[in-house]
Amino acid sequence: MGRPYSAEVLETSKIGHVVDTSPITVIDKDEGVNSEVTLSCYREEIQGSHESPCDYFDIVTIKRGDGNYTAEIRLLKPLDYETRKSYALTILARDGSRDNPLNSNATININVIDAQDQPPLFYDSPYTALLDENLGPEFNVLAINASDGDFGTPNDILLTLEREKFGYFKLLMSGKGQAQLITSDIPIDRENPEIIENGGYYTFFVRATEVYKNQTLGESSITTITINVRDI
Repeated sequence: MGRPYSAEVLETSKIGHVVDTSPITVIDKDEGVNSEVTLSCYREEIQGSHESPCDYFDIVTIKRGDGNYTAEIRLLKPLDYETRKSYALTILARDGSRDNPLNSNATININVIDAQDQPPLFYDSPYTALLDENLGPEFNVLAINASDGDFGTPNDILLTLEREKFGYFKLLMSGKGQAQLITSDIPIDRENPEIIENGGYYTFFVRATEVYKNQTLGESSITTITINVRDI
């Protein structure tokens, strides 16, 4: 009764979590043992690499009265939105007849809700570039791109430079999670002792941090930028 059925469950739900659904009710108008109903998850043959929904969800039979039952769906295994976004769960209802048991089934679509549990992702990292020393300001060095690792409702991404202690570079934001690394008004010096000690390479970092409603969140990632400074 009450079909079609659908439900949502957060991917971070704990084992044993009861999935919130509209009442899944089974009525059997027989009498005696024939009115005794057992509900279970119907395990169909699965094509491809996906596991059966029955591996993730258990069906518990709740008796409300004579011939009146409801199904309670409980989580058996952790969910991962990035791996699988939905499950079509078939509930099998079988009566208690010993001679000629009757059964019926109904399907419930369970959608997995993405949680913010994945750090940002950089594209084409780590970053490297070859530059002449003493370049003028606002020279376009390279493009930096990052996005939220969560796919459901991705957050904006803030990009910041770290350990760029000589101030040779700055970021020019060009979009959500996109920026251009450009030179500042401080010329790059190949004779900088730290650059010389590193064989002409200057290394620093860029951090991607998730932002929601102008507030930075805890999820962040960091990658390396290596500049090969050519002597002029």
